[in-house]
Amino acid sequence: MMASSRRCSPNAALFAALADLIGVYGEDAVEKMTNGLSRRIHHGEFTLRRVSQ
Repeated sequence: MMASSRRCSPNAALFAALADLIGVYGEDAVEKMTNGLSRRIHHGEFTLRRVSQ
């Protein structure tokens, strides 16, 4: 599998998840839900493999 293919699948899954959420809850609600994602990602909340020191 090419590197670009590995990136497309998660991006497509994220797009589909957001589109589904918007379809159910609407744009305003999803905007509020995702407002803190940048901070949460930066703090490693979604990192599955953490390096122990």
